[in-house]
Amino acid sequence: MKVYYLSIMNNEMTRSRKIFKITAVMVFICSLGAMAADITERIPRVPADAKTPADLIFDQSLLQIVNATFRDNYDLAIRLTDSLLKKHPDHPAPYFF
Repeated sequence: MKVYYLSIMNNEMTRSRKIFKITAVMVFICSLGAMAADITERIPRVPADAKTPADLIFDQSLLQIVNATFRDNYDLAIRLTDSLLKKHPDHPAPYFF
């Protein structure tokens, strides 16, 4: 009789452990879904044909720098880049070129 009682207790414990594990996994999966929904809500909606406007401050100057570099006129390119650095020290474009 004692052996039968212990086997019933073991079955009940393993059953409750299984239920707990399944519940924990389901809660985890649901929380991942909630986080994914929150992330997708924060992504801005941009039309597929949207274009960024040209940066008028640097468009012509950077075009001159690139053209001077391709024509091996490095002195002009350096002077143009240095003038952009002096005018706009916080902008990253002059540092790139």
